[in-house]
Amino acid sequence: MVDISYRDQVIWGTSLDMAEENEIEKSYDYIRRHIEENNGIYYTCEHSKGTKNFIDMRWLCGEAAHSSDLCNKNHSIKKEDLIREIEEMVSNEIDVSGEKIIKSFKKRGYIDIYKCNRVFFIKKISNYTYT
Repeated sequence: MVDISYRDQVIWGTSLDMAEENEIEKSYDYIRRHIEENNGIYYTCEHSKGTKNFIDMRWLCGEAAHSSDLCNKNHSIKKEDLIREIEEMVSNEIDVSGEKIIKSFKKRGYIDIYKCNRVFFIKKISNYTYT
């Protein structure tokens, strides 16, 4: 049997839809912290273009967004980058589905995925700590 960390177990359980609600939240907290600390893939849009309608800018995912990699003035990450990062967070002996984890987070309102295929973390991080 492979000796895996508690954090890996929680992420693995979330991937298999076997995690408890509080474990899914722990998984979300860990993943969000990890992504926010990696400035190369998690960044703020500086090139968003407004429209004549002053609606919420985060919903504007038009041609300007698709032509620049960025679709918002809020911090975000490309969905495919998030999937890859999640799958790389656990040890090589464990297979997780980043896609299933993202679906679980979306279902619970932890993240939102916009039409431009960028993921936004919308739930505040709790005070869980990992050992």
